[in-house]
Amino acid sequence: MQLNSAAHNPFEGPAIEKVGGLVDAQKEVWLSCILGGKEANLSYNQSISLDLQGRLDLDCLEKACYGLVERHEALRMAFAPNGKQFILYEEMPIPFQKEDYSSLDADSQRNALSTFLEGEVLRVFDLQQGPLIHFSLLKFSESHYHFTITAHHLIADGWSLGLLMEEISQQYNAFVSGQEPTLPQPMPFSQYAAEMETYSQSEAYQETERYWVEKFTPVPSQLELPTDRPRPKERTYNAQRDDFHLPQDLVDGLKTLSKKSNTSLVNTIMAAFEIFLHKITGQEDIVYGLPAAGQAATGNLTLVGHCVNLLPLRTKIQAELNFQQYLAKRKSELLDDYDHQQFTFGNLIKILGIPRDPSRIPLVPIMFNVDLGMDDPIRFEGLQHKLISNPRKFETFEIFLNLSSAAGTLVLEWSYNTDLFSPATVSYWMEGFTDIIRQAVDSPEIPISIWTFNADRMAEKLREWNNTEIELPVRHSFLEIFWENAKANPHAAALIADGKSMDYATLRRFSHGLAEHLAKQGIRSGDVVAVMLDRNEKLLPALLGVLELGAAYVPLDPGFPTERLGYMMQDSGAKLLLTEPQYSRNFADLLPVLALEDVYPFAKNNKTHFEVPPFDSLAYILYTSGSTGKPKGVRIPHGNLLNFLVSMQQEPGLSAGETLLAITTVSFDIAGLELFLPLIAGATVLLASSEQAKDGRALLQLMEQHQIGMMQATPATWRMLILAGWSKSPAFKLLCGGEALSEDLAEKLIERVGPFWNVYGPTETTIWSSIKRIAKSTDISIGRPIANTQIYILDAQGQHCPMGRVGEICIGGLGVAEGYHDRPELTAEKFIADPGPDLRTTKCYRTGDLGKFLANGEIVCLGRIDFQVKIRGYRIELGEIESKLNQIPGVHQAAVNAVPDKYGNNYLVGYLVLEDGETKSQESRFFTEIKAHLKESLPDYMVPAEWMVLDALPLTQNNKVDRKRLPVPQQGQNDQAGPVEEPADSFEQTVAGIWQKVLRREKIHRKSDFFELGGHSLMAVELMVLLERETGLKLPVNSIFRFPILQDFARLLHPQNEVEISWKSVVPIKPNGSKIPLFLIHGAGANITPFYGLAEHLDAEQPVYGIQAKGLDGKEEPLHTIEEMAAYYLEEIRQVHPKGPFHVGGQSFGAYVAFEMAKQIKSKGEPLGRVFLFDVSAYQSDTKMDAWDQFKLKVSQQLEKRVVDVKLAILHPDSFKRMKMNSFARKKGFAQRWFNKEKSNLESDAFLTIEKIRKINHKAMDNYVLSRYNGEIVLFKAKIKTFLVGDTKFYGWDNYAKAVLPVEVEGDHNSMVDDSRLRIDFSRKMQDLMDTLS
Repeated sequence: MQLNSAAHNPFEGPAIEKVGGLVDAQKEVWLSCILGGKEANLSYNQSISLDLQGRLDLDCLEKACYGLVERHEALRMAFAPNGKQFILYEEMPIPFQKEDYSSLDADSQRNALSTFLEGEVLRVFDLQQGPLIHFSLLKFSESHYHFTITAHHLIADGWSLGLLMEEISQQYNAFVSGQEPTLPQPMPFSQYAAEMETYSQSEAYQETERYWVEKFTPVPSQLELPTDRPRPKERTYNAQRDDFHLPQDLVDGLKTLSKKSNTSLVNTIMAAFEIFLHKITGQEDIVYGLPAAGQAATGNLTLVGHCVNLLPLRTKIQAELNFQQYLAKRKSELLDDYDHQQFTFGNLIKILGIPRDPSRIPLVPIMFNVDLGMDDPIRFEGLQHKLISNPRKFETFEIFLNLSSAAGTLVLEWSYNTDLFSPATVSYWMEGFTDIIRQAVDSPEIPISIWTFNADRMAEKLREWNNTEIELPVRHSFLEIFWENAKANPHAAALIADGKSMDYATLRRFSHGLAEHLAKQGIRSGDVVAVMLDRNEKLLPALLGVLELGAAYVPLDPGFPTERLGYMMQDSGAKLLLTEPQYSRNFADLLPVLALEDVYPFAKNNKTHFEVPPFDSLAYILYTSGSTGKPKGVRIPHGNLLNFLVSMQQEPGLSAGETLLAITTVSFDIAGLELFLPLIAGATVLLASSEQAKDGRALLQLMEQHQIGMMQATPATWRMLILAGWSKSPAFKLLCGGEALSEDLAEKLIERVGPFWNVYGPTETTIWSSIKRIAKSTDISIGRPIANTQIYILDAQGQHCPMGRVGEICIGGLGVAEGYHDRPELTAEKFIADPGPDLRTTKCYRTGDLGKFLANGEIVCLGRIDFQVKIRGYRIELGEIESKLNQIPGVHQAAVNAVPDKYGNNYLVGYLVLEDGETKSQESRFFTEIKAHLKESLPDYMVPAEWMVLDALPLTQNNKVDRKRLPVPQQGQNDQAGPVEEPADSFEQTVAGIWQKVLRREKIHRKSDFFELGGHSLMAVELMVLLERETGLKLPVNSIFRFPILQDFARLLHPQNEVEISWKSVVPIKPNGSKIPLFLIHGAGANITPFYGLAEHLDAEQPVYGIQAKGLDGKEEPLHTIEEMAAYYLEEIRQVHPKGPFHVGGQSFGAYVAFEMAKQIKSKGEPLGRVFLFDVSAYQSDTKMDAWDQFKLKVSQQLEKRVVDVKLAILHPDSFKRMKMNSFARKKGFAQRWFNKEKSNLESDAFLTIEKIRKINHKAMDNYVLSRYNGEIVLFKAKIKTFLVGDTKFYGWDNYAKAVLPVEVEGDHNSMVDDSRLRIDFSRKMQDLMDTLS
C-alpha cells in the first residue's frame, strides 16, 4: 500500500456511522474481486426486475426504495482497501435512474430494454466508495413499467434481493394508501457481523470446523467436467445463461416422489443432480457448492447483507443403490450438512491446503442454487407484476445452476463459462438431466448403475456415427481379389524384396505351389502353421500359400527371444514350422520343421484345386503381450481381414501401379496392411529388410528410389526418419498409428507430405478400426470407424458415456476377433455383447483405451486406462505432458512415467531423447529450461520432478514405447553431468561436505558446479557462513560466483592459495570489454551475487562491475547513509574507471543508492550513462520523516504486504513460494545461529555481519529524503508484481526525475534477476538500452 500526498480531506463526504469487520463470506467475495479484476467484480453483480402493468405512483415507489436504504445498514456500506473492514455511512445517496421509452414503437422498446439490462449487469461498482446498489425505472407507457434493482453481492445475497422486493411492495402499498409502513425492525448487519465474529471463537464453531474437515479427509479429486475447449491457463469469467423449463409432468412426479420419500422437493432434485454429475464425469466422489442463507441459519429473516455460506457438498455415488435408497442416504447426509452450515468454503480451503490452480476454482467448480418462491410475498396495490432474474455476463463458477419457479413450473437457469462450454453442450446436458429426473420419477427402484443418459439421443447419434455398412466385393476372402488381379494383370509388379522382383503371376504360382507342398506334408484346412522367415522374397508367398490351403498362420519374428518363440509355437497348436534353414534346428524338438530354402521349386505343378477359405475360417493367430507375462494369441478370421483391406482400399486408398513400402515386423498385426493391401489394389509391396527397417537413412533411400505411394509406421519410426534427415518429399499416402499422435509430430509430417491419416485400432479388432485425415496439427483425433465397424464409449457399468465424457473405447463390427486362443475366461472378459442400439448379436471388444466422443462424432483417444495416474489428488494423462515435451526445441522424443517414492506417493519422471547437437554436458541447465517451458502451459503438479536423458526410449517389438522398461531414476541422478571424479584431497573433501549440507545432495564430485546443482544467491550466503564456522576462513560471497566448480573453489582454502581475496566495494564481474562499463549496486543484503547471472547474458564487449557493501569483512565499519554510500562508491569507481561516463544501476535498496549517485555525478557536471532502477517504487518521503511517520509507513507496508501475498499465492504460486522460502530461510538461519552459538563466536559470524549491514541499510533507507534528479532514469518493472503501487506506469519516479523510461521484464522482483531463463530477457533489454546511448 502506497502512502502518497493527495488533495483529500478525510473529514469531507458522508458521515461515517460505524466501522466493522467483514464476515467470512464477504472476505471471500472481496478477495475474489481484487484478484480477478474487473471481470471477477462483474461476476458478483446481481440484478432482478419487476415488469409492472397498471397505474404506477412513481413518488411512492421512489420513497419506498429510499426507505430501504435508511432501514438496512448493508445498503449504505462500502469497503476499506485492505478488505478487512466495512465502512457504514449515516447516509448514502443512491441513484434512482428513470428512462422514458414511451415514445418508441414496440420493437424499439424491446431493443432499448435489452441494451439497458445489459448495461446493468455490466455496471462496475466501486467497492471502496460505494454505493453498491442501483435502482432504475423504465417507462413504456402510462400503464407499463420496468423496475430493476442491481446490487453487488458484497452487500446483498439472493435472500436479500427477494426481501428487498417484498419490502418495497409493502412500503409502496402503505404509501399509496396514505399510511406509514409498519415493518418489523431488521437486525443491523453490523450486529450480525459482530455475532459471527464471536461465533467464530466458540466451541460450536470448532465443532462445525471439525465436521467439515473430517468430511473432506482425504481431499477429493477435482471434479473434471468435460469441456468443449482447452482450459485457459488463467481463470476466465465470460458467461452466458440459458433457461430451461422442466416439463410439468416431471414436476408433479418429483413432488409425488418427494412426498413418498418423506423428503423435500429440493433434496430430491439435488440427489438427481448428483447422479447427473456422476454420469457426465464418470467420477463417484462428487463435490459441488450450495449457497446457504445465513439469515435462515441464524433466524434473522429480515436481515439484508451478504450472509451466504457456500457449503461444499460431498457425496459418494454407490451405483448399486437404487434412487430410493440413494435419496434416503442423502437425506440424512444433507441434514447433517445443513446442521453445520455456519461454515464457508473459503475457510475449508485454507485448512485442507489444497494447491491452487490458477486455471480453475478449487473444489467447487459447480454451484447449485435454489431461488424458489421469491415471487410469492410480492404484491403491489393496483399493479400486476412479473419477477425477472437478469442473467449475468460474467460468472465466478464454471457452472451455476439456479432452480427457480415461474407460473407454477420449475425453471433451471444454467449460467456457464463460455470459454469452456458451448450452448449446444449445455442444452445436451439439460436433456440428460431431464432424462435422469424422468428415470428417478418413473423407475426409482432401478439401480443407478443401469441408468442411462440421454439414451434416445445417444442411440440416434450412435446410429449416425456408426452407419458404416458397405457391401464387400467378394464373399469369402481377400485371396479371391488377389487371384483376379493376378489373372487380369499377370505381369504387373507384385513384390520387390531383397533386390528381387516378382510379378503377380509368379507370386500366384509360388504361393499355390507352396500350398500344394504343405498339403503333401499333411497340413489340412483348419490347421495352424508357424511361419518364421526373414524379410525376403519367401515371406509373402509363404503366408499366401498357408492361407490358400485353408490353414492359418502364426507370424513369428526370428529376432524374438527363443523362449518366447517356442511358447507361441506350442500354445498356438501349430502343426508345422515353416522357416529358414539357419533356424530349422532350434525348434526341431517342438514340432515338425520345413526349411524353405527357396520358393521357385514350388512353382512347377499348380494342378491342385483348393476351396476358397470360408468367411469365418481362421486366417492367422497373432500374439500380443499379456499381463501374466505370457503372450496371448488373437484369432483373426478371413472375413475380418477381407473387410479391413476393402475398407483401407476405400480410404485412404491405394491405386494400381503404386508402391507401398512395408517396414513392419510380421509379428505386429499392422504388417497385414502392408503385405496384403497392395495385392487387392494391383499395387506393389516393397519389402524392406530387417536392417533397412531399423535404419532411417536406408529407409529414406528406399523411399526416394522407388517413389513410394504409401507407407505406414508408428510415431517412433516417423521420428526416426525425421532424425535421419527426412525433409520435404513427393507427397505419398502416409499412415501413422500404433501410438498417440502428438501435435508436434503431426506438424512435422504435414510439412513433409501434406495431409496424412491417423489410424487407430488394437490387434483384437483386426489392425486399424478408425481413421482420420489430419490436415491441421491442432485438429487431432482418431476419427471415425472404418467400414462395417462400430465404436462405443462405455463407462465401468457398460453404459454409454455422454458426449464429452471419458470412458473405455469399445469396438464392434466385422473386425472383432474370435477371441483369445485357448483363453476362454479372458475372451469372455474382453469380448462382450455388442452394446449398440440395434441389438446386434455380434461381439464387441473392450480395448482398455480411454476415449471420448466429440460433438461431431469423431473420437479422441486419451491413452491407456492404466496410463492415467494421480499426483497430489489430480488425475493426470501422461500423454498430455509428453505432447508438451515433444514440442520443445532440442527434444527429439519424450516419455513420462509415474513412479512411487519410498512413502508410496507418486512422482513424475520425464525421459528425454535429445536432438543431434544437444549434449549431456548441459543436462542440468537443459532440465531447468524444460521445466520453465512446461510451467508456461501446465500446472506444477504436471511438471516431472525427476529427469533422465536416454540415447533412445525402450521400444516393444512393435515399435511402441515400452513403459515397463523405462528406468527408475535415483533422486538427483540427473544433477551430475560428465565424468565422475571424487574429491582429491582434504580441502576438496571439506568443501564437498559443506556443499552437501547446503545443496541437500548426497553426492558431490570434483567437477560439480554449485549452480547447476541448484545453488542460488541465498545458498551462497549459507555456504560462506558454514565455511567460516567449520574452517574459520571468511570469504566474500562473490567467491562462489568466481569459482563455481568445486575443485577451483577448494583452492581458496589452501594455505598456498595465490588467488586474491578482496573485500573492496568494487568487484570485477566481467572487467574486459570496449563498451561503457556498467556498475551494479548491492541490495539491502549487501552482496552482489545476483549480478553474475545477468552479466553472463550481456554483450562480450560489455564490462560489468558489482559494488558490494563496505564492512562485509566484519572489520571495517559499514556506511550509515545513502548519501555516504553514493559518495564512497563513486570514489571507488574512479579507482578502476578514472575517466569517462559509466552506467549505474541497482535493485531495491541499491536502486536508491544508484539514484543518489546519479544526482551527485550530475551536480559535479560529470558525464553519466544510463541510470537503471530495478523494480522499485519511489515510496520514500520527500521530507524528513519523524518516528510517527516512519511507523505509519511501516504499517502501510505491512498491509500492502498482506494484500500482495494473497494475490501472489493465488495467481503466481511459484513466485509466492520462492519469496516465502527465501524469507524463511534467512530468518531461520539467523535464529539458528543466534541460539546455537556462544556470544564470543558471534562477532566474526558472516551471517550476523550481513544482518548487521542489512539493518543499517534499512535505517538508511528510512532516513533518505528523495529530491529531484535532472536527468533520465530507466525503470525496469517485473511483470509479476510483489508490491502494491498507486502509479502503475512510473512507480512514482516521474515526481523525482526529468524523464522516466519504463521497461517491463519477465518474472517477479527476484526471479527477473535470479532465474536463469528470465534474466536472458532482462539482460538483452538492458544491453539494447546501453548500446543505444553509446
